[in-house]
Amino acid sequence: MVRVIGEVDLASAPSMRAALRALPADASVAVDLSDCSLIDSVGIGLLIGGARRVRDAGGRMVVVAPRGGLVRRMLDICRVDAVLDVASSSDAFASLAPAEPALQAPGVQESPAR
Repeated sequence: MVRVIGEVDLASAPSMRAALRALPADASVAVDLSDCSLIDSVGIGLLIGGARRVRDAGGRMVVVAPRGGLVRRMLDICRVDAVLDVASSSDAFASLAPAEPALQAPGVQESPAR
């Protein structure tokens, strides 16, 4: 699981890209945006690219974004749920796969696997 904290924009894109590439492509993985305060088009592009890589390898990526926040609003406006699995809580991911080690991305914090 990658837990994103703070902003995902052009400045943090390299770290976010590295964290997404480090996720196992052939497994079920999650990107938790619960503590993300902002995501721009660069960040959304990274999520879509990461999900495509995981899907092409036979895995599944879930993006966790609680309803009501700015990040979820941005995902909804961009209709990201049409191409990504978006869940309101990490509980939706917990039943998908065994616990994976958490990875750290920019403004992203390592979190314990569930």
